[in-house]
Amino acid sequence: MQDISLAPDQDTQAGSDGRWQMWVDLSEALGDNDLVFRIGDFKETAVHLHVGWIRLGSAVMPDDCSPAIGGTSSIAQPTPSALPQPSGPSARPTSRATEKGLPLKLSGPASPQGESTERTIALMGGDYVLRWEVRGPFDPTAGYCGVTIYLYDATGEYAGNVEGVTKIAPSPTTGSVAYPGLPAGRYLVSAYVGCPWSLTLDRA
Repeated sequence: MQDISLAPDQDTQAGSDGRWQMWVDLSEALGDNDLVFRIGDFKETAVHLHVGWIRLGSAVMPDDCSPAIGGTSSIAQPTPSALPQPSGPSARPTSRATEKGLPLKLSGPASPQGESTERTIALMGGDYVLRWEVRGPFDPTAGYCGVTIYLYDATGEYAGNVEGVTKIAPSPTTGSVAYPGLPAGRYLVSAYVGCPWSLTLDRA
C-alpha cells in the first residue's frame, strides 16, 4: 500500500512469490519525491523510497546530475521493478505468529436486549476461519438459541462475499465459517448471540 498524504492510499496485492508492483505518480516539480509504502495498516512496516528525477532537455538540473554524451541523462528513470520488493515472512504471513492481533478471541453472555458485540481488526490478507461456540441457552427451558455472526469489510459488505452465520442453533454447539483469499484491510467482527458464547478469528 502506498501511503499518500491528504489523499486516499493506493494499494496492490503481492503475488504467490511475494513480489508486487505499483505505478506511482511523481511530482511535476524537479527533484526529490518521497514515496512511502507499507503492508496494510501496519505503520511499523513503512518503507520510504526517495526518487530524484530531471526533465530531459531542461536547463535546470541538480548539481550532481550532468547530462551524458549525446544529450541524454545519466539518471536512471524509475520503473515499477525499482520499488522495494517484500521478502520473507513480511511479504505474506505464513504462520499465525506473524500477524498482529491474531488469534482474535471474543466472548460474552447472552444478548437478550438486541445489543451486539463488535470489534475491528486489520488483516494482512489470505485465508481465515471464524470458529464459534454457544454453551447454554439464555432461557433454561429452551434447548436452542439464535446465533448471528458476521465479518464485514471496510465497505460494510460481507467479507469475501461470505454471509457468515445466522441460525437457530442447538445449545451447546460449535460451528465455523471459512473466509478464503481475503484481501488486506480493516474488518469488523459483529456477534449477536442469544446464549453465552465465544468466537475465535484466526488464519486458516
